Amino acid sequence: PLPKDKLNPPTPSVYLESKKDAFSIELQQYCLSQPVCVIRGLAVALKLDLGLFSTKSLVEANPDHPVEVRTQRQQAPDENRDQYGNSVWYCESSRSHTSVAKYAQYQASSFQESVKEEQEKSKGLSRESDSDSNSSFPKGTKKKYKMIKFGTNVDLSDENKWKTQLHELTKLPAFTRVVSASNMLSHIGHTVLGMNSVQLYMKVPGSRTPGHQENNNYH
Repeated sequence: PLPKDKLNPPTPSVYLESKKDAFSIELQQYCLSQPVCVIRGLAVALKLDLGLFSTKSLVEANPDHPVEVRTQRQQAPDENRDQYGNSVWYCESSRSHTSVAKYAQYQASSFQESVKEEQEKSKGLSRESDSDSNSSFPKGTKKKYKMIKFGTNVDLSDENKWKTQLHELTKLPAFTRVVSASNMLSHIGHTVLGMNSVQLYMKVPGSRTPGHQENNNYH
């Protein structure tokens, strides 16, 4: 078994300042030498229009497009607990489906509710303290968690429906593009959703994706 420090290794971040940095061979070599790497400043350096991927733009483009929904407990990002407050590995997440437009409505109402809760807290009207310890819940007693809906795996592979969004992604350097000559996934002659096709998430605070295998058993 791996020790705890190996289960959550530090993730290197690379900060870019220019388009030249983004297309440098040094950046490509460094990223490919790491198991995982975060590139910061890429959208600004390449002048990507991130507004094309906003909820508003998605609704305007294809309001009836399907969205997979995962209903989850809202909790701190560095822990995972069951309904009794016990620390566990398994992330309970029930599955359903909705549309881009309907999830957008949920997202907006969720944001308004969060703003209201923050205002109540600032006035000392918080209904329940966030600092409640697990010890305040007797063993076997269900703990109250706010349930949230995470819009996941929104498929943008249809070039007719998402032409503008997919074209914007061609601004990326070749080693990060969905389709490029150097990307072996571009040559398999089959669409593996989320691996050689574009997907996006529609989130509210607390949404989480636990460790998992991708389609076709890719890691």
